[in-house]
Amino acid sequence: MTFSRRKILTTIPGIVGIVALAGCGSKTTTSWSVDSLQSEAQVVDKFVTTVIASLESSGHISADQKTAINAIEAKVASIIASMSAASGQTLTIDTGKTWAKSLISEIQQLLAIAEPIAAQYSTQIATYLQLGSGLITIIQTIVGMTTTSARYGSTPADRNVINAAVYKGIGA
Repeated sequence: MTFSRRKILTTIPGIVGIVALAGCGSKTTTSWSVDSLQSEAQVVDKFVTTVIASLESSGHISADQKTAINAIEAKVASIIASMSAASGQTLTIDTGKTWAKSLISEIQQLLAIAEPIAAQYSTQIATYLQLGSGLITIIQTIVGMTTTSARYGSTPADRNVINAAVYKGIGA
């Protein structure tokens, strides 16, 4: 059986396509260290507790909102406990993304409750709440949910600034 150059050249794109599709079907085995996400989860915990304390002390929070933010605080603590149990281990990226999505969801829920209150009663709390979007970007970047880009929070320098601002607190 002989092959002409034309037949070979016409089959190459098909072979390339099959190889590309075969690569898509394989299960990824990428892994990462729990410690970097756990460290950021501790920052999220500080952010959540600071926001909760400031909202409660302002006296502008309803009983339903208090229940909701207490549930957020408990969920963040639960995520941190799960990470602590796996500390020092290397896990699949899917596990990290699950934790990251949970942390992001809790930040978003807290912001949904706190931002309207802060906008009406406290510019200092409102300014502090802006750190939430930076924390979300940091978490996404750690577990590869977003690529490093020009988004604030995506570089190590941004991470240091945001985390330091979280620990300084409101109005600092």
